[in-house]
Amino acid sequence: MIDNRAPRPWLIFWLLCAALAALFAVSTLCLLRGNDSVRRIFYFQGQDGAVYTEIRRLAHNDTANAVEQYVSELLLGAENTRLKALFNPATRARACFVRDNVVYLNLSEHALFPSETTSSIKEGAELLVRNVLRNFRAVERVSLFINGEKAYEKNE
Repeated sequence: MIDNRAPRPWLIFWLLCAALAALFAVSTLCLLRGNDSVRRIFYFQGQDGAVYTEIRRLAHNDTANAVEQYVSELLLGAENTRLKALFNPATRARACFVRDNVVYLNLSEHALFPSETTSSIKEGAELLVRNVLRNFRAVERVSLFINGEKAYEKNE
């Protein structure tokens, strides 16, 4: 025998409540799981000499790896073509590590050869240090080396 009665209103109500509760639980779990990226600010010099910012999201890493990843991204230059790169595009980080809240960074010799599309060596070094100190609050000082020679050091 087939029951052709209409579903009861309370059954529909409880099914909707269960669906909403499941949706809420899944949303909460996704929110608590967190995002695997972190927001970073990048400072670059414009053609007019003013300093401009770019916001990018980078993968979340521990501090030492995050600084190295950030510096590599910074050395690639700005996404906006009207902004200057900090150093010659061939510049790479030969070494980058954090010890006792101090970042030690050794750049390749290409940093010594600025062009009209890059900041001067001094401005590039100042912006690089400013970028690192601004994005990594635990860092107290940055020691910058170019081709193994001390080039710049600044405290917070």
